[in-house]
Amino acid sequence: MIYEVKWSSASLDDAKNIVAFVKSTTGTTASKKFINALRDAENNLSRFPFLGHLSDTYSPCRVLAAKHTNLYYIVNESEHLVSIVAVWDNRRDTDNLETTLKKRI
Repeated sequence: MIYEVKWSSASLDDAKNIVAFVKSTTGTTASKKFINALRDAENNLSRFPFLGHLSDTYSPCRVLAAKHTNLYYIVNESEHLVSIVAVWDNRRDTDNLETTLKKRI
């Protein structure tokens, strides 16, 4: 069964901010590779929604790594839906991660 993948507006903002950062620090080619990694992760989640592990930071979420980032998401089995709630750059301090996730769910 293929699941629908929905990005929250906040997770899209996260991704856009990371793309802009990558582009400004390492160039267009690297930012395109990052975008492709996100697309690959989205495609994998649509086919294998339980691919990521349960988050140690906030247990309702699952986590899937994509390059230097983690995608935090929730699976709704009854609706065949994966909701991406955050894209977190792993090079950032994680002190605010749990608070961020709690606000978005």
